[in-house]
Amino acid sequence: MKRTIILTLIVFVNIYLFALTDPPKREFRGAWIATVANLDWPSSPTASVSTQKVELIEMLDVLGDCGINAVIFQVRTECDALYQSNYEPWSYWLTGSQGSSPGLFDPLEFIIDEAHQRGMELHAWFNPYRAVNRIGDYSIHSSHVSKLHPEWILTFSPINKKYLDPGLPMVEDYIVTVIMDVVNRYDVDGVHFDDYFYPYPNSGVSFSGITTEDDATFQLYNCGFTDRKAWRRDNINKMIEAVYDSIQAVKPYVKFGVSPFGIWKNGVPSGITGLDAYNYIYCDAPEWLNQHTVDYIVPQLYWKIGGNQDYKKLLPWWSTKRNDRHLYPGQIFSSSYSTDELINQVLFNRQTEGVGGNVLFRSRHILYNTLGFNNYMQSDFHRYPALWPVMSWKDTIQPNIPLQIRYETLSGNVAGLLWDIPEIASDGDSAYRYVLYRSTNQSMDQQFIDNPANIVTICGNREIIPEEPEGSGPYYYAVSALDRNSNESALGNVLAVLSPDAPQLLIPADLEKNQRDTINFQWDVSSFISSFKFQISNDSQFNVDSTIEISGIIEHSSDITDLLGQEMYYWRVRAHNAGGTGDFSDTFSFETGFPELPILNTPPHKTSNLPTTLTLNWFPATAASSYRIQVARSNDFNLSSIVFDTLGAQDTSITVDSLQYSKYHYWRVYAANEFGHSTWSESFRFKTMVETATEDLVILPDEYRLYRNYPNPFNPFTTIRFMIPNREYVHLILYDIKGNYITTLKNDILEAGVHKVTFDALSYPSGIYIYRLITDKFQDSKKMILIK
Repeated sequence: MKRTIILTLIVFVNIYLFALTDPPKREFRGAWIATVANLDWPSSPTASVSTQKVELIEMLDVLGDCGINAVIFQVRTECDALYQSNYEPWSYWLTGSQGSSPGLFDPLEFIIDEAHQRGMELHAWFNPYRAVNRIGDYSIHSSHVSKLHPEWILTFSPINKKYLDPGLPMVEDYIVTVIMDVVNRYDVDGVHFDDYFYPYPNSGVSFSGITTEDDATFQLYNCGFTDRKAWRRDNINKMIEAVYDSIQAVKPYVKFGVSPFGIWKNGVPSGITGLDAYNYIYCDAPEWLNQHTVDYIVPQLYWKIGGNQDYKKLLPWWSTKRNDRHLYPGQIFSSSYSTDELINQVLFNRQTEGVGGNVLFRSRHILYNTLGFNNYMQSDFHRYPALWPVMSWKDTIQPNIPLQIRYETLSGNVAGLLWDIPEIASDGDSAYRYVLYRSTNQSMDQQFIDNPANIVTICGNREIIPEEPEGSGPYYYAVSALDRNSNESALGNVLAVLSPDAPQLLIPADLEKNQRDTINFQWDVSSFISSFKFQISNDSQFNVDSTIEISGIIEHSSDITDLLGQEMYYWRVRAHNAGGTGDFSDTFSFETGFPELPILNTPPHKTSNLPTTLTLNWFPATAASSYRIQVARSNDFNLSSIVFDTLGAQDTSITVDSLQYSKYHYWRVYAANEFGHSTWSESFRFKTMVETATEDLVILPDEYRLYRNYPNPFNPFTTIRFMIPNREYVHLILYDIKGNYITTLKNDILEAGVHKVTFDALSYPSGIYIYRLITDKFQDSKKMILIK
């Protein structure tokens, strides 16, 4: 008994501690958006520009909601460009054809604007050396560097890849030129490299890494080195230094970071074993930190706590190598992780001295809430906004305070907060972003400012419609300024905002009768508002079960339809703004004048074996002067499925003929009069008799169809359905996103009809898969997403 109590207490304490994580005010909270192979965005290289924009906005909204404040966006996957480049062709992963333009759409420009509007940093992610990720995947454009300068290219046939040769001085110059083209022309907050320097070994294809491929380069450009491995590391070091120095010379506020492989050397620190960056891909990240040629480091610590690649050993070791630069570990949504693994890792980050944040791989996992981690970030780990850590070697001078915060009507006739740009500081900086604070009293001392719970938002503009606080006001607001290095000013003036007055209802007037089937409700309010909440009910007490509530209305009106006919309704409105929630208006009532809802009679629902000519009958609806009747082959009554549609019927029955034999049909009715019409009745289903009238016919499909799998995304089971109109040989084959064969799901002669196959993905990694149906006369493919 005592042991049970102790264990219970331990569990309770652990849960309690998890719930009491204390988010710091400053933390780098990053997420990678991978574009190579369409891992995160866009969903398809052939998606339309409008679809790509919607997907990117949705992803940024989700990232913002869960507290991400820095997006690392892949703009160069394999010597290509997801921006308007002066040197490299448009990416295949953007347009489906390398070199093909997306028109006026520039993804980098678009995401910079969208990220900055949300108060996020945008770091442009480059792969410096990878030239062709997989030879033969698609056609390489004539402007690609591998076509223009084949002498700069190292080809690695076992792994089917091409790399720029790091030992060539002209390659270093080319990389710097490409990156500085972006730094000069785009308002990026950072430049970021991933871990592809020299190619990784691959045991699956007997590739141990680079061997003699750079013989000629070593002979010509060894710079006095006799140790080729040391020379290779020096090639990478010089490129890193050249990029850093070039950025510093032009825009020193732009941050430069690299995410190297998480193990520097095998056996370092003690107990760590495995492939390492120093000896295999010639990456010496501690040297960059020693030489201060990076601003931040993001070691990819893609392992669990414990074992031969113990997260709790690797992270503290990296922290000792920081040398006054920033450390943000990279973390992955591994399919082998339990739901607690990432939580334990990010908690350990905050417990480890010198760790200033983290970066998550990848954004689509956050979008899909993999491992429930999105929920955790929103509710706990990132429950308050965070400013970025200051890089003291760049700038520590505070900007001046924003001027004259006020509350007034902004564009769109919505009330919000507005302030003036601060005066230029002594170092020539002004405000780049702003931090909005809120309090229930006028006092905002340093202790208040240091608490991130008091931050409403971090924004890139000098006006904001803040999220409406709960309860009545007044609430108090103040704004500080951030410069490009996130130095924060003191607070400007404190502004009190009162909650709004109760609205005055206008239309329909109280006790109005004979209201139409669509009503434009109108009201007014004298004070500033940001939104309204509208309620309508057939219960004067507005019982929850009988009340329709619409929140977030911006206009002073709302159209409502789908009400019941011949009914008494009650309605009211309350206003919200930055000062809180106002009182409800008075309650008005009205009566609808259009008819009641019709009730169907015969044939009853789910009746079978009916003739192809039959009479439909319904009960009279109060106040109806006519009826509309529809019969369809589909229960959603889409236009192509409707077989009978008539208006103006005076009677409560109608005869329908020429129906199809042995088919399901659906029918419904609405009632109308001079004030409009009711909503549709419920729909009844019936089935006609078979043509022989002796027994049901077997209804065979008349087309091929491959359906979407369900569920999708899935883990680990999903069902794939398909339809064939003839008896024939069927192949259902599974591929990975790159088109590599995985397995055959069905390979058999099947009868005509609808078939289904259940796919068990328990032994497969997370990712996007393609399933393809192949018959003699038909082929089709669809994507599905496995998330573990």
